[in-house]
Amino acid sequence: MFKVSNKSKSHLKFVAKILLAFSVTIPVLGKAQNGRRIPLSVDGGDPALGSLLENLQNNESDYKRTVPNLFCNEVVTSEVASPYPRRTKSESTFRLRRVTTQDGAEELQESHLLKSRDGKPITGDGVRGPAVLEGVFSRGLEPLRTVDRACYRYKLHPVQKGRESKQIVVDFALLPSNDRAEECPEYEEASGQAWIDLKRTHVVRLDMRIPHHFFPGGIRANWDWSAVYKPVLLNGNVIWLPLSIESRAKSEYQNTNWKFKAQYSDYHLLHVESRIVPLGK
Repeated sequence: MFKVSNKSKSHLKFVAKILLAFSVTIPVLGKAQNGRRIPLSVDGGDPALGSLLENLQNNESDYKRTVPNLFCNEVVTSEVASPYPRRTKSESTFRLRRVTTQDGAEELQESHLLKSRDGKPITGDGVRGPAVLEGVFSRGLEPLRTVDRACYRYKLHPVQKGRESKQIVVDFALLPSNDRAEECPEYEEASGQAWIDLKRTHVVRLDMRIPHHFFPGGIRANWDWSAVYKPVLLNGNVIWLPLSIESRAKSEYQNTNWKFKAQYSDYHLLHVESRIVPLGK
């Protein structure tokens, strides 16, 4: 597998494993340097949209601060359509854990414990296949994170008069490179949409499109991914977690398409226990 630079790791991870195998991770956005605060870019200065984004920011921060260690069932279908097509289906236990990095910071770590592949029992760590996407649980909502950085321009879809809706839609698009902060993604022309539950102010679906994206291995492709979220009750608390994740990439110079789809169910708390074993035992 090709290595990914530290800066590119600041977004969703999709790491290319050769021409027929794709693995991607969502990048991580950096923090604003020297404490500078960059104004939020909202079309028309819409105060309602500004307030909505602030609430989404608070919910995203609460999620990263309070989501417990957890595990759930994961079913992944991964395929590539090319002169050498391949498709795999795997079942695994997905785990999300809070870990401390070497510099003392906390981050969310995703991992997988395989149970079967293509109907055959198998054990091991990591989900493999022609296409793999990671990072949605830990960084998927980064495009809506607006504190101390200006990366995207946001636009609220108008709600038609006389029609009640339980959801509203926000468009977002990456600002031109000269107008955005150094901590923003290096993507060009990235854009997307977020469907937001009006009552709870939580994202129920997020779509992201990144055209002309260079993946490790020199592959250039049009890439899009999406995530559907649902409320899950864990330890008496409601947490919004992915129900399904999809990713698609189409090579610009080869007749090759990659597809990835993951479904998640049966969430549980992950309890980590330890005990001291006396020497000599």
